[in-house]
Amino acid sequence: MLEYLDDTIVAISTPLGESALAIIRLSGKEAITITEKVFHPVRNLPRCHASQRISNGVRPSKPLLEWPSHTVHYGKIIDPETKEELDEVLVSVFRQPHTYTKEDMVEITTHGGFVTPRRILEVLLHQGARLASPGEFTKRAFLNGRIDLTQAEAVCDLIKAKTERSQKISLQQLEGKFSQKIQSIKDKLLDLLVELEAVIDFPEEEIQPLKNLRTEILKIDDEISSLIKSSQKGLILRDGMRGAIIGRPNVGKSSLFNLLVERERAIVTPIPGTTRDVIEEWIDVDGIPLLLADTAGLPSETKDLVEKEGIKRAQQTISQANLLLLVLDGSEELKEEDKKLLETHFHSALETKTLLIVNKIDLPQKLKKENLKEHTDSVVEISALQGRGIKELNQLILKIVEENGFSEESVVVTNLRHRDILERTLLALKQAQIAVDEKMSDEFVTLDLREALNCLGEITGETSTEEILERIFSQFCIGK
Repeated sequence: MLEYLDDTIVAISTPLGESALAIIRLSGKEAITITEKVFHPVRNLPRCHASQRISNGVRPSKPLLEWPSHTVHYGKIIDPETKEELDEVLVSVFRQPHTYTKEDMVEITTHGGFVTPRRILEVLLHQGARLASPGEFTKRAFLNGRIDLTQAEAVCDLIKAKTERSQKISLQQLEGKFSQKIQSIKDKLLDLLVELEAVIDFPEEEIQPLKNLRTEILKIDDEISSLIKSSQKGLILRDGMRGAIIGRPNVGKSSLFNLLVERERAIVTPIPGTTRDVIEEWIDVDGIPLLLADTAGLPSETKDLVEKEGIKRAQQTISQANLLLLVLDGSEELKEEDKKLLETHFHSALETKTLLIVNKIDLPQKLKKENLKEHTDSVVEISALQGRGIKELNQLILKIVEENGFSEESVVVTNLRHRDILERTLLALKQAQIAVDEKMSDEFVTLDLREALNCLGEITGETSTEEILERIFSQFCIGK
């Protein structure tokens, strides 16, 4: 890993495209030297920037290498080989160890767009920098001890957060709250190990074995179990729930979809079977991300090849959903397709929550509501055309989402890797309890507790392998 830190990396840290600004970031022992080769500070700032002149007596004409940390400099990027001026920029200098990576860092703020940032990046690469891999800046922050692995993963979650709640919990983990909880559990395990190993190593001292050993193990067991339980909600908070609107053709699924996502996302026509593919859109349900899908109608059978593919994709989406919105047409009597859907989604052992919606209440009603009572007592009546009943529907959706969503717990597990490791930790603790119950020697209990401690070390990165690190940081965007 030391060789890994020897070179200087560079990347564009902002998305390419039409924008006012772009940022190019460098990190490594040659970051300032490489930038010095292409950056030419401007001695006299334009009049409009007169108020920005340095007031500490340091002149802008000084070489970049002589500037102190956490200072910003105005100048131009010039290709050393062609002498071509590429852009007017601001260069921010950050000297180790007080930086994101704990290495020397430089951030070049250029004009945005597709061409300018790329050309400057190419020049920096020609001067000796290496293009950073995804997440490499954050990986260096981890390897240099600035953050642990849970905080590094929280950086990725923070970038990908879809709602304020998911952003909030990612920020808590970035601040180290989850790490502190894990460290607290590790400290308790270490205390037990110290006492047990004292009994093993110094038998002549007649040290009394722990009388409450099993009780102490059970307390740690409870803490681990609580964290695992929180993951059921935490994973939904981070990754979101999946919802699907289902029903036979022409019952108003796409109209309802457009109302819920609050824009004309799906095509709506009076022709049955307009929707052939699955259309998805993220919506924010009181801070819980919900990926809502509009699916093709589900007739009993069809010979249309395109419609068959649409139905196949709809069924796949339904199988992955946490929430289903089953739509019926209130202006028509129940059809065989409706009955089949009702039987499937209200008389099975499926864990998926299903809401029954009767649409088109703005038309004369032919659907007998009493026929629905054998399936469910909760029916929402709406008019997707007029927007009637949507408020009540949103409240029911919110209720279901909150049952699976975020609760104000101090620490919530939002990472599948963490949950898997916690389950292994719990297994090791169970083995330790068995060893105590069966009055096995203290060495066996110690081995199980040591295994639990090593598992927890994988969460924070103390015992992680290079393969695990590569898998984690490959999920990051380049430049972070």
